[in-house]
Amino acid sequence: MKAIIVGVGDELIAGQTVNTNSAHLSHELGRLGIETLAHWTIGDCRGDIAAAVTKAAE
Repeated sequence: MKAIIVGVGDELIAGQTVNTNSAHLSHELGRLGIETLAHWTIGDCRGDIAAAVTKAAE
């Protein structure tokens, strides 16, 4: 199984918050045998979120 981790938040894009959750989640998925293909960070726009989920599902 493979995964793409999508971090969502304008604060992540602006650098106001460090996205430590993605690294932790990637590590835990690896322990379960799930390969993380990418970490994406997107803003709070619903259209961008929908596009990211659609692209990740391809």
